[in-house]
Amino acid sequence: MRVITYLILCACFTVACRPEQTSITCNTEIVSASYKEYLLSKEGDLLIGAKFRTKEESRSGDYSLKLSNENPYGYTVKLKDLKDKILNVSVWKKGKGEIIVASDKTRVFYESFRQIVAQSDGWEKLVASFAFPDNIGDDELKIYVYHTNNSPSYFDDFEINISDK
Repeated sequence: MRVITYLILCACFTVACRPEQTSITCNTEIVSASYKEYLLSKEGDLLIGAKFRTKEESRSGDYSLKLSNENPYGYTVKLKDLKDKILNVSVWKKGKGEIIVASDKTRVFYESFRQIVAQSDGWEKLVASFAFPDNIGDDELKIYVYHTNNSPSYFDDFEINISDK
């Protein structure tokens, strides 16, 4: 069984991921009615970052995430129990930034991804592709975007696709 865990300020809660679920897609347009700090994915999952939404820039729709030195992290999601799965993560960015994938507690896995595969109207598409690490045991895998510059950066259309090895 796959489980997705979300960090809520200082507390955590866990939502069981549907067995047939193969993606998490967030275009930054919908904020959770129950948890105002969280973005709602098209599949109904919660992602950290709603308080960083802005209409200043957007790739699709009306909103994107605006990250800065004061607020460098966005679209944070934690995944667990995805052994024998391949994860493909993508996000569009305007400015400097990267996708980070890291084990949450054990610190045995950390990878940053900066590969740009497409460009459109000043936006660049970042991608990350990796197998769910076997060496993290019961730990969770945290995936998020990270701002890497003094000037603000914008992120939009975050997506995780999950498939069998």
